Amino acid sequence: MQRNQDNKISHTASWYDSSDRNNSWSVSASGDNDEFKDMKASLRASYQHNTENGRLYLSGTSQRDSYYSLNASWNGSFTATRHGAAFHDYSGSADSRFMIDADGAEDIPLNNKRAVTNRYGIGVIPSVSSYITTSLSVDTRNLPENVDIENSVITTTLTEGAIGYAKLDTRKGYQIMGGYSPGRW
Repeated sequence: MQRNQDNKISHTASWYDSSDRNNSWSVSASGDNDEFKDMKASLRASYQHNTENGRLYLSGTSQRDSYYSLNASWNGSFTATRHGAAFHDYSGSADSRFMIDADGAEDIPLNNKRAVTNRYGIGVIPSVSSYITTSLSVDTRNLPENVDIENSVITTTLTEGAIGYAKLDTRKGYQIMGGYSPGRW
């Protein structure tokens, strides 16, 4: 509660939830007693969705008979090299990043799902530390059913703004195992 310029008491009620690491939202209503009584309080809402390819932000504000506002924005990055290209979460121009080539294997989760490979098997891990040895990994427990990867941890040291690259030893397809015992059918 606070007093506004007309010496009226203003109230604000709000709710915020970020319990899901990929989704957060908020709603609020504010106004003085007369505005609430006349259904003219200010209403605000926002939603943010984080993906491996960027962040979507939606927001809106409204006050009846006064104004309405809707906003939408996308914040992400695109990296292209001679090895391939991929959209990924935001990375500043001086930030180092690391491109992973999974030899055409799609949906390979990288670094706790901070990135995933696209339909061409290319994924980019954004904002990798510069001048510090860093380990990047494939989440082998969540690989697609028909994919196996041998070198699941990559250790690298990048300079500022560098784009690192590694090709994974990827096997795609199903494996069949059987046994043979001579003289028995």
